[in-house]
Amino acid sequence: MSFRWIVNYMKSDVFRLKKLGFDKFSYEKYLFWLALLGSMYAISFSNYLLFHVLVELFSILIASMVFVLVLKSKRFLENDYLIFIGIAYLFVAGFDIIHVLSYKGMCVFPGLDSNLALQVWIVARYLEAVSLVVAPVFFISRFKNNIKLDMSKDIGFRTIFLLFALVSLFLLLTIFHWRIFPDCYIEGTGLTAFKITSEYVISIILLISLALLYKYRTMFSVYVQNLIALSIFLTIIAEFTFTLYIDVYGFLNILGHYFKLFSFYFIYLAVIDTGFYRPYDLLFRDLKQREEDFKKHAQILDQLHEAVISLDFDGYVISWNKGAETLFGYSENEVFGKELYQIVPEYNHCLVLNYFDDSSENCGKHISEVEMRRKSGERFHALMSCSILRDENDIVNGTVCYILDITDRKMKEKQLLQMHEELEKRVEERTKQLKIEKDKAQNYLDIAGSIIIALDVNRNIRLINRSGCEILGYSKHDLKGKSLYDFIPGIYISNVEEIIESLMNKEDEDLIKYFETPVTTKNLEERYVAWNGRIVKNDEGDITCVLISGNDITKRKKMEKSLEKSEKRYRLLFENAGDAIFILDLEGNIIDANKKAEDMHGYAINELIGSNIRILETEDVAQQLPSIIHRILNHEWFDEELTHKRKDGTVFWVEVGAEYFELENQSYILAIERDITERKRANELRLREIHHRVKNNLQVISSLLNLQSANFKDNTVIEAFEESQNRVRSIALAHEKLYNSRDMVSIDFGDYIQNLTHYLFHMYLVDSSNIELNMDTRNIYLNMDIAIPLGIIINELITNSLKHAFTEGSAGKINVSFYKDESNYILTVSDNGIGVPKDIDIKETESLGLQLVNSLVEQINGKMEFENNNGTIFTITFETTE
Repeated sequence: MSFRWIVNYMKSDVFRLKKLGFDKFSYEKYLFWLALLGSMYAISFSNYLLFHVLVELFSILIASMVFVLVLKSKRFLENDYLIFIGIAYLFVAGFDIIHVLSYKGMCVFPGLDSNLALQVWIVARYLEAVSLVVAPVFFISRFKNNIKLDMSKDIGFRTIFLLFALVSLFLLLTIFHWRIFPDCYIEGTGLTAFKITSEYVISIILLISLALLYKYRTMFSVYVQNLIALSIFLTIIAEFTFTLYIDVYGFLNILGHYFKLFSFYFIYLAVIDTGFYRPYDLLFRDLKQREEDFKKHAQILDQLHEAVISLDFDGYVISWNKGAETLFGYSENEVFGKELYQIVPEYNHCLVLNYFDDSSENCGKHISEVEMRRKSGERFHALMSCSILRDENDIVNGTVCYILDITDRKMKEKQLLQMHEELEKRVEERTKQLKIEKDKAQNYLDIAGSIIIALDVNRNIRLINRSGCEILGYSKHDLKGKSLYDFIPGIYISNVEEIIESLMNKEDEDLIKYFETPVTTKNLEERYVAWNGRIVKNDEGDITCVLISGNDITKRKKMEKSLEKSEKRYRLLFENAGDAIFILDLEGNIIDANKKAEDMHGYAINELIGSNIRILETEDVAQQLPSIIHRILNHEWFDEELTHKRKDGTVFWVEVGAEYFELENQSYILAIERDITERKRANELRLREIHHRVKNNLQVISSLLNLQSANFKDNTVIEAFEESQNRVRSIALAHEKLYNSRDMVSIDFGDYIQNLTHYLFHMYLVDSSNIELNMDTRNIYLNMDIAIPLGIIINELITNSLKHAFTEGSAGKINVSFYKDESNYILTVSDNGIGVPKDIDIKETESLGLQLVNSLVEQINGKMEFENNNGTIFTITFETTE
């Protein structure tokens, strides 16, 4: 609120002295006030203490008179604001009395200084300001209804009086007993900051009270409102003067006391005007307002189509609106003052009154439908509602009747009744049809092999088919209304509820959820059911039920448990097997492996799974993997000894057994490996020993043949012994190479050819300056089954070339080559000698050597080609399969 608003408010309402009633003052009254104020002002110069006592006593007297006037006129005031202020001013006057008695120089409270007088002064001003702010609260109807306090009555008046007494007692205790009230004056220093601040705070509180007075100005007459506003305004000015004076005896201090005196006086005038001069103004104003409201209500009643009839206590008509004239055909003059039953025989006044007297449960109305008659004799149906009227003492003083023509409504009700009967007939027919359809549907459900259950939103069973009853072991009657969770073990309920809740939250009719749970039957047997759930909606889109269908999967579950046990046993055997076990796909990728495979190869299981089996094989074995897999896929049992390598690169021997199998329409290879390194080492030692002994025995045989040939003179015999000796030597050389080989399985055949040919050249004392030997051999390893026959073939062919290809002293060349192409081994022995006579067929020759060559070529499944052109060329080809 701005200061400009306050000035305008005072300028327009407060300072219009004529409106305040000052025009009623006589000149004698003006002279009295002038003389009183002037004399007190004169006294202040000679004896300020006397001036202070007189001016405060005048204020106290006026405040006390205000209380007395309120006390005596509270039943006329009908204004809780003024009554509240009247009580407050009595206690303000009480604090002002203490203020006068404690003033410096009065000597009533010896030992106490000026601080006490100012403390009591501040308390009085706070009490006055706060009371002016609180008083408008009694205009708030909601507050009054809540506290149910009427200060015009004795109990309300006494309650407020007691409240002020308690507050005043508390304030006095803070000053005199507890001495906790802040100091307002310090000797030698002057006014405290609390005292000065309090004056400003009190002024602000008074400004707020002035604003509230303006807000509720309609609760006062303009004259009283202006008197109270002027009183508050003068109190504010007084507070400001008490903050501005320098000298206690100065003009501002005196002026402040004058403003205080007049502020009390204007409150006094407001109470006198309201309680004595014009006590009935508010009553007449309320009556005027009620008269205007009555006229408005009468106009509204005349505009209503319903008949509204008011009756006195004896049932005589006292009002008859336009609606009643239209409904019955009687004018208001025709019925006014007559008993209603004379015009409306159907109305029984005594019955209505007795209804309200006898019934304590009625709601204030007596409603009935009756058939009535108009003035013309026409009969019509009407709805009559009668209510009683009570005075302010809750005594019945009349009734009011509302009558509505419901003829059209009754006709429509009759039509509706007929339609209802027809509809009921149709509904009954439709119900029969629906029952038939329901029975058919139930039959379809009952012949279904699956369990079908319809649940309501609370998960209770609304419908279940025969299969469900048979599995659970209950009748349909027993199951209907029971919760689905009555049959599901507790540990599964939260999961099922989560699934059903998700179906209902998503509200998708096409969404189907699958879940499996055990159910407990009536005989406490546990059966497993696989469920499919979905929601069902009505035409409005609301969810009507949750439909679940299920199949008994108990047998399957038992099989799964059996398989699970079997799987555990298999896994136990698999993991604890003494051999490494691998499960491979058809590409050789490792699908699974056991602990032994991990330990054997030095790889962790997670390193093995997903890797190819080639990481465990040596290079030569890895090259054979496609052919090995091909053999396995042809359902050939694979069982061979192969070399593998560990993660650290160590090579070791394994015996591998592998077989093809199918599982769940997938093809796999089962490979079982056993480490045979130690066994191979033992066999190798044994084989070395055997080959060493065979070689030695063959050398003994060769020596025996050599010794035996010395006993013969026939060159042919000697030559036969030498050829046999060479053949034995070629075999012994193969065993010697095998004895010195790396794996006791194969020999380096290229090196073997070198050693054999040099031995033959030395045996036949060939002059290397005449016969040139050209060798083209590779480091090709052959096992003994091939190496020995092939060695004898080379021995025979080179021996033939050395003996028969060249004439004595002639020069020549012998060429030996051995190599391997993509699929075959190829051995070529040739010379540029005289060749073989044309009439000799090498296939049918009598030569033991060539016969032996042909036989050995067949033994190794080879093929021999012969060329006889500028020498001889023997080409022998055989497959690389070992």
